[in-house]
Amino acid sequence: MMRVEDTDVFIATYPKCGTTWLQHICSQLIKGENYQAGRGNELCMQSPMIERMGGQFTTTLNHPRILKVRK
Repeated sequence: MMRVEDTDVFIATYPKCGTTWLQHICSQLIKGENYQAGRGNELCMQSPMIERMGGQFTTTLNHPRILKVRK
């Protein structure tokens, strides 16, 4: 079970309409100069799809969390 926090950002898009692009933009806006996505720190781990990773995984993320959900 996942607890939703006030600072959570949810990205809910249709397939193939810029989801990853939107994840990068939101991450850059929130993290500013601390934004880094790359090997060992992939975007799919920073901004996971809840259905794939599970609600328990979201407890390991720093706040504010950027979470992807299927539409």
